[in-house]
Amino acid sequence: MLYRLKNKASIVFKVFKRRLLFLAEFLLLRFERYHGKNVQVQGEDVLLIVKLDGIGDYIVFRDCIRFIKESSIYKGYKLLLLGNTAYKDIAENQDANDIQNFLWVDINKARWNLFYRKRLLDTINTYKVHTIFHPTYSRCFYVDELIKNVKAQAQYAVDGDTRNILSWVKRISNTYYSNILALNREVIFEFQRNKNITEQFLHTTIALTKPQLKLSSSVSVTVRKYVVVFPDAFAKNRLWPVDKFAEIAGYIIDNYDCDVVVAGTNKNNAEYIVKKVHSHKLKDATLRTTLIQLAELVHNAELLISNDTSAVHIGVAVNANVICISNGNTYGIFVPYPAQV
Repeated sequence: MLYRLKNKASIVFKVFKRRLLFLAEFLLLRFERYHGKNVQVQGEDVLLIVKLDGIGDYIVFRDCIRFIKESSIYKGYKLLLLGNTAYKDIAENQDANDIQNFLWVDINKARWNLFYRKRLLDTINTYKVHTIFHPTYSRCFYVDELIKNVKAQAQYAVDGDTRNILSWVKRISNTYYSNILALNREVIFEFQRNKNITEQFLHTTIALTKPQLKLSSSVSVTVRKYVVVFPDAFAKNRLWPVDKFAEIAGYIIDNYDCDVVVAGTNKNNAEYIVKKVHSHKLKDATLRTTLIQLAELVHNAELLISNDTSAVHIGVAVNANVICISNGNTYGIFVPYPAQV
């Protein structure tokens, strides 16, 4: 009983803290005044795609970009991606044929640093932006406020949920857009939702079944068969205990004729697993791969075992066998992947 009360209190505190953060964001940026340089921009019309969420979010959206580029509406436009630096490696490797220009954003600075935001807006407004497409379902106010200050003739956003924004703040920032795309509010897999959003934006249907990454080479840290374990996650509440990953790694090494490769960005996790398992069959690839190299590593593996994070979507996109360990907070949205995928 006492545990339940403590757990409930912890959840209430986290929700309160999160809402307080959203309020602070609103108060900092609501009355931001941007006075850009009055420059006459020449050149082709630009479609600005704003995608400042995470790596996994981009992977389950990026296949839509090809259809936007080839659409009858935007075929003559140059595409400019305003993206999160976290997924720069994948976007520039996979999507340079469809996207003519990339602007990479440090999202922490873009959220809290007004000087950084001004420099970013100055750069964006050097392009002849005609239309802005912001396909994120869980919008953030700092992104909406940024878009408000971009000179464009049309702005499209999604009337999404309030996971990352207060409901009354969202009603305000809805007014920053000339077009709000309304969707069914039912729980739907994110890849399918992105497809629906893009279809509504383009006024046509598109043929997509699953996320895909095209690999041109292969990366391996062992000539033997291997399993990749990925004990990291951006969200702390999605982290399975690292000792459980160590236990799994040891079990695989003891019972199967294959190696185990630890991947990710948290060196402490890797060092713990290496020390705990203590086997020459355990390889450490932490901080040694780019995202594309991670995709190649996973593609060549017998299996990927990962927390609910970007590695899961990378695994699916390269047709790997994937086991995702999830706390259930993105159930039906990011995991599990539907059977038809």
